[in-house]
Formats: sequence, structure tokens, C-alpha cells
Amino acid sequence: MSGMSTIRVARNTTRPAASPTVWVRLRLGRRVGALVVVTWSSARLRGRAPGARACPRVAMVRSVLLGQPPTSLESRRPAGRGGRGHPPPATGPLDPFGGYRCRVVEQSPGERPILERSVNTERALTLPRPRLRGRSHLLAAIITLPGAIAWTITAPSGGRVAVAAFGFGMAAMFSFSALLHLKRWDAGTYEFLFRLDHTGIYLAIGGTGVAVALLGLEGWASWALLVGMVTGSLIGIVVEWLPFAPPKGFNSAVYLAIGWLPVALLPWLWFSAGPTVVALLLLGGVLYTVGATVVGLRRPDPSPTWFGYHEVFHLLVIAAVVVHAVMVEVLLSRVAQG
Repeated sequence: MSGMSTIRVARNTTRPAASPTVWVRLRLGRRVGALVVVTWSSARLRGRAPGARACPRVAMVRSVLLGQPPTSLESRRPAGRGGRGHPPPATGPLDPFGGYRCRVVEQSPGERPILERSVNTERALTLPRPRLRGRSHLLAAIITLPGAIAWTITAPSGGRVAVAAFGFGMAAMFSFSALLHLKRWDAGTYEFLFRLDHTGIYLAIGGTGVAVALLGLEGWASWALLVGMVTGSLIGIVVEWLPFAPPKGFNSAVYLAIGWLPVALLPWLWFSAGPTVVALLLLGGVLYTVGATVVGLRRPDPSPTWFGYHEVFHLLVIAAVVVHAVMVEVLLSRVAQG
């Protein structure tokens, strides 16, 4: 689990001597999961690319398919004065996209890097990876998925939709998180898995809200929370899979907005479901928020080699899910009593 990830292709604002024809064409990939193919096509480049001042061997990425191995990607360097492009040599500091690893260190006004990799992927590829990364969420996924199935089957008929939304939302979050964190992937796969991970977070938050709306509220309050949670989660998921970066902090803002939306209806929830449900809802929300704070501060970081700050965050998420599962069970007992 982490913040927003995307691939952004930025055109230089200054033009070379002979203006290249540059366009970005978006089309759906053939793989399941709405993979996005971003194709960068340049007719002809003469002279040096303006954005390459701080990195003269900048790679022109021909195509990037999210989730595709980097060995299948083509790349091309800017052409020399002869006007012809040259393939990268067999040796050299290749990055996971198949081109030279290149970071623009200094930029003059009006210059931008040609390709900007997501911050999440950059961190995942370069920062040390604790040996226990992803293990807790893998265990949680193994327990949660069959648990969600059994819980849905045994739940009272009036609460099965709510239980399914909560249980399978949590199973998706843990499964996607475990898949992302269990090993070090190539850059293209990381970009895809980060989007999948964030999708799981939206499903988990939305599933919790749906359960509270259907089991803990009545009348207009139930409908208001249901519409708000479903709409907010869908907006977040759709934006997550767009091929361009949303505004900075968008994901965090949506997480907090829809995650704490039930608090706006606390008086009605207190009246309908009682103080125990309210206390459990707030306790779970506090655990989620503390976990997000740990990620933001990157502290505490007990053992970067074995168990780092992100593992602390994962444990807090598991604790929050357990608390909210107890809350849903309390709400189900009300349904069973009629």
C-alpha cells in the first residue's frame, strides 16, 4: 500500500532546431486489468534534445506496457547531428525500462525531463527492502479470503451484501498488497501493481462504508452514506487507472474524505446502532490514520533490514481491519435479532 503511482510523459517546452513531431497515443493493452500502453513517437530529431542538458544520454522510450517485462521494450537515444537515431549499446547503465537510467539534476527555466517515473516505483527500485516486507499482509490475505466466503454464507440473509462488501474488500486489499510487496519487481510491473494496490485500498474503504450504511443506519442517512462511499471509491479507482498523474495529494485526500465520511453521520449512527458501534468505528479509523502517519513520517523504523516502518504500517492496518470486523459482527447481531 502506498501513495499514487503513474507514468508521465512530458513534452519539452523549448523546441530543437528542426521541430520533431511528438505525440502521445493511448490505447488499451491486451492484458486483463485495463493495461495502458503509452507510445511515444518522434519523426526525426536533429541536434541535441533540449531536456538532455543534465543527462546527455537520455533515452527516448519507444513504448511502455505496464506489467510487461523490460526486455520486450524498445528504446532509442536522441539522434546525433547526422539525423539518425542509434539503439543503446549492449553494455551500460540500463534502467528497468530498457534505456539508460537518467535523472535530470539541473534544469534551466522551460525545460522538463522527457520521461518521469513514478515516485513509488523509484523508491521501490532503489530503497532497501526489509526481508519481512509483505509477509503480514500475505498471511492476512490467506485468512481473509476464505473467511470472507464463509462469513458471507453464514451471515443472516439481510446482512449478506454488507458482509460480502466488507469481507471481499479487505481480501482484495490484503491480496494486492501482498502481491506488490513480496518481491522486487521490474519498473513496468511495479507501476501496474501500485495501481492495483491502491485499487484494493479503495475497495476496502468503500466496503467498510457500505457495511455501516446497510447495517448501522436507516432511511436517508443510510442512502447518503451508501452513495457517498460508492461514488468516492469509484472516482478514486477510475483516476488511479488514468495514464496521467492526478494532482499531488489526490489519493490521500480521497482516502481521508471517504474513510472519515461516516463520522459526519455519527449522531444518527449512535441513535441507530449504539455507542459500541460508534466506538469501534472510531478506533479503527484512528488505527488507519496512525498507520498513514507512520508512512508519511517513515517512523518508527525498528529494523530497516528486517522490519521497517512500512511493516509497522501493515500491522496497524491489520489491527484496524480486525476492529472493524468486530464492529460488523456487532451490527449483524442486531440484524439477527430482527
